Amino acid sequence: MPRYFLNLRREHLSIPDARGVECSDPAEAVETAVVTALNRISESHDFERWAGWSVEIATETGEHVATVPLHWLGECARAAPSAEPEASATPCPESKSEHEP
Repeated sequence: MPRYFLNLRREHLSIPDARGVECSDPAEAVETAVVTALNRISESHDFERWAGWSVEIATETGEHVATVPLHWLGECARAAPSAEPEASATPCPESKSEHEP
């Protein structure tokens, strides 16, 4: 199974993912990045801290797969605990991807 790397980036700062994750395809890698980031952002309750950061997903060969801006996910995480999600949740934008999920 292919390995994808979920690297964090903010402007000129980069935190590489040394281990990576095994996913069946690029769409699963994007989904894994979104779920992982949403969990971290929700646990921290510090949505503003993640403004400006993104997850850049790459293959084992370094090919760019997608970029997931974390400020979008912060908006989604803030909306998620709502009692009436349909009425108050902000729609989550799609990530910028070179591959269709």
